[in-house]
Amino acid sequence: MLLNGTALVTGAGSGIGRAVALACAAGGCRAITVADKNLEGVQQTERLVKEIGNKVKILTLSIDVSEVKAVENTVLRTVEAFGSLDYGQRAVSVFVKFFKRISLFVYWLINRILQPLTLQVFVYLSSSAEVTSSFKGKISCKARVATAKYPMEEYDDIQAVNARGLALCTRAEIQAMLKQNPKVTIDSYSSLRAQRGSIVNIASTCGSNVIPDLFPYVASKHTVMGITKAAGVDHATDLVRINAVCPGLVETPMIAARRKQLQDRNQETPTTSSEAWAPANMYNTPLGRLALAEEVADTCVFLASSMSSHITASSITVDGGRTAAY
Repeated sequence: MLLNGTALVTGAGSGIGRAVALACAAGGCRAITVADKNLEGVQQTERLVKEIGNKVKILTLSIDVSEVKAVENTVLRTVEAFGSLDYGQRAVSVFVKFFKRISLFVYWLINRILQPLTLQVFVYLSSSAEVTSSFKGKISCKARVATAKYPMEEYDDIQAVNARGLALCTRAEIQAMLKQNPKVTIDSYSSLRAQRGSIVNIASTCGSNVIPDLFPYVASKHTVMGITKAAGVDHATDLVRINAVCPGLVETPMIAARRKQLQDRNQETPTTSSEAWAPANMYNTPLGRLALAEEVADTCVFLASSMSSHITASSITVDGGRTAAY
């Protein structure tokens, strides 16, 4: 087993966050707090964790990560319930806030009824899975616009979750971890590899690169990387490690359907330069496929454990080599 303590997973209601919670349970965590604004989602995650077995204790909480008191209370309740907070896993994120509110039914309806009027919009689920649809013609859509035209209220909403929320969680978790004695997560390891805690933030390949016309999201993920590096350096001597995982596109049923749609369309009409940000080959990687949520989660478990004991203020990209190749 790689882990032997208590994990707090925010954004655990779906996608990567849920996969991280399940990976922590399978990896040996004795207790896990699963937290998300979507309480129904984390309740489902709780049921899935219990199915793994391993006698994992679990605490399910609703949280708005942009609220100081909510974050502090989540950390406090975790420590009160389980005696420690050893691993902080951060998977809360929004991409385009307005379109995140569209139901899957409306998403399906747009694609079926308004084709071939095509809408080009990335919908970013809190799982970090980026989903594309399309929409062109007389119907206008301002979810993707250049920086000069981007509404600042949208910027503020995205920063509140992706940047401020992550900063609040990281800060509160460090404060709890500083009160703990160092320990290794694997009994056979040298005491030199001990840690008071490990925090893993889910960033994005947009933490170092750019998707055009989405400056609030890109800015927020660059901020995630800055927080990770600054906090990691600040608390290295305290034996609290802070790192980030940077996923590219993650395989989901909706991604698979969209990929096929783009491929079919491009066989009929070659992609124009104005659509260069979302050609069918955006789904290509040197490994020949997109990441699975479980692969991102496994990377998070590795960074949480003493196996990565000399890694801090750093990041691991999980994109099948796409960033390097393209």
